[in-house]
Amino acid sequence: MQLIKLDATASTNLYLKELLVNGITADYTVVWAKNQTKGRGQMGNQWLVEPGKNLTFSVLRSGLALTPEDFFYLNAIVSLSIVDVLKSMTIVPVTVKWPNDIMAGNKKICGILTENQFKGPVIDKSIMGIGLNVNQTNFGDMSNVTSLKTLVGTDFNLEIILGELIKAVKKRFLEYPKENYLALLKVYEQQLFRINKVSAFEDGEGKISNAMILGVARSGKLKLLKEDESEIQIAFKELRLLY
Repeated sequence: MQLIKLDATASTNLYLKELLVNGITADYTVVWAKNQTKGRGQMGNQWLVEPGKNLTFSVLRSGLALTPEDFFYLNAIVSLSIVDVLKSMTIVPVTVKWPNDIMAGNKKICGILTENQFKGPVIDKSIMGIGLNVNQTNFGDMSNVTSLKTLVGTDFNLEIILGELIKAVKKRFLEYPKENYLALLKVYEQQLFRINKVSAFEDGEGKISNAMILGVARSGKLKLLKEDESEIQIAFKELRLLY
């Protein structure tokens, strides 16, 4: 593993993209920044952190040869790897809020942003960005956010946690190669936030409806059971889970 440490950068994902342009493509290259000034979440949402208190880093995977239809395989691998590590560090339940958030109890503790590069018709490389709240305790008016220090009450060594997370990612890739994607998806579903529970969802027009989360399709869409007993599949941002 090649580890690149930065005091500050706009985005560790963007930094890794620039390395790729310059021909640096070593598998499991990691870029870690103490301060990420323009970190992004899904759909351009900004990820804000206090410098030096949290983990903001990106991991490069190369030579994937993954079909576009199975892109969610990468999200599942990274999500479960983070869950593996956090479960050993906190007593509150740790789950995956589809598609890219990690929850500690009912609060977000980690976000993921996966960006893929193609070689012909297949995904060849993936940059997996991770933002984990570790030692920050003040999140302003964001009441649905937490951190390891908030939960446990002690400071954590960021580099040790980073090492554990990378080891967990490597282990999950070895346990579940892309040929075992469907088996991996079953494990992922077992860790889903509010699985098999009726939850409230809001659409883009503000309309609220209830549905039960059944699981995740191979395509990465969330499977829901509506109040009229019909099943639907939704893509990210078609509906927003209220919690």
